[in-house]
Amino acid sequence: MRRGLPALWAAQGMPQAIAAGDLLLALSTLAVGEIPVGGDLRWALARLLAQATADAARGQSLELDLRPRRLLGWDAYLRAVDGKAGALFALPVQGALALCRHERAAELAIPFRILGTLYQLRDDVLDLYGTGIEGGGNDLREGRVTALVVAHLECRPHDRDWLLAILDRPREGTGEAHLAMASRRFEESGALAAVVERVEKLADTVRQHPAWVHAPGLAPLACSVVEDLLGPVAELGYAA
Repeated sequence: MRRGLPALWAAQGMPQAIAAGDLLLALSTLAVGEIPVGGDLRWALARLLAQATADAARGQSLELDLRPRRLLGWDAYLRAVDGKAGALFALPVQGALALCRHERAAELAIPFRILGTLYQLRDDVLDLYGTGIEGGGNDLREGRVTALVVAHLECRPHDRDWLLAILDRPREGTGEAHLAMASRRFEESGALAAVVERVEKLADTVRQHPAWVHAPGLAPLACSVVEDLLGPVAELGYAA
């Protein structure tokens, strides 16, 4: 399930899902070719698109490897989410600034990359503690190493075998009882509060980022995204 609907691979099969993903990548490149700018700038935009795509693929690959390789610490987790989410949050901003030939395009995209990490940590929390299409515990069912998993093992390393036993289960073998126990233990260990605190610190980093000195007009945009992302977490009542 993705956002309350069957994922494409579940509805149409893995081969069709792969074909659809390849098509979307090609269409994005073709879209760059339609922008009415000179060849040098068009190439710069295509390069940015390709770099972000490569970063996202590497991040996704690392995320898929976290559990099999038992990479359960913050360093590997944050490298994965910076690639898979941070790169895609930064891309539209850096691309727009490149179109304006802004000399600080790469620098000004950095706080938006941080927004990608904030988004992923927030998404990890909502997946287990949210309601409706944002909840359901799909991350644990799929065996993903989330921020909650990393934070819990940092607080209670002796729970490693118990938690890995849940993550290693096939999806259909992870029931509501497993999710309820994990949810309770994450709260009791302080893991949930620790992740929410990280989210809030990332939000402050974006709000106060020194890059805004060079483009103060971008700060309201970034801060607006911050507030949109924080809203659902605040509604849960788990402020750090």
